[in-house]
Amino acid sequence: MNAREWRRKAAAIEAEDLTLPSGMAIKARRPGPLKLAEWGKLPLLLGMAQSGGQGTTAEQAVEIADFMRLLLVYCCIEPRISETASEDSEDEIRPRDLPEADWMFIVRWAMRIEEADTLRPFRRQRTPDVAGDNGEAVFTETIHAAGDRGPGAGASGGPGGSAESGGAAAGERG
Repeated sequence: MNAREWRRKAAAIEAEDLTLPSGMAIKARRPGPLKLAEWGKLPLLLGMAQSGGQGTTAEQAVEIADFMRLLLVYCCIEPRISETASEDSEDEIRPRDLPEADWMFIVRWAMRIEEADTLRPFRRQRTPDVAGDNGEAVFTETIHAAGDRGPGAGASGGPGGSAESGGAAAGERG
């Protein structure tokens, strides 16, 4: 077995049938977290998730576009996506020749976006001005232990406070 055969067999094992919005049926595979880490894209994706894509710089947008192209090439097994595909190739297609709806669908599928979206109702969303929100709207009177003498009357403090506070006991010794 040579390297080309090994790659094809590995891809075929991971392949799933995927029907795209255009109606095209392809064989595709999803990258796992280890593959994303190998590509060095976990921090990029975590940052995008935390910011919701807001505040993305031009450099970040280019990096995201490059990653999407890499993702399409990795995911699409039959037909393959290739930057060097010819116009009349039956086995390969260039990324720019894909309908936008199809490549967005593949990216969302590969990143499991729909699966993550189904979990959103289980995440607590912060609601401003609601009693009990993060404890900010809860006010209670401070309860002091019986015989509490205030600041400085901790475990080391005797009658009149601790020696550090200059209480009556410390002042009388002088």
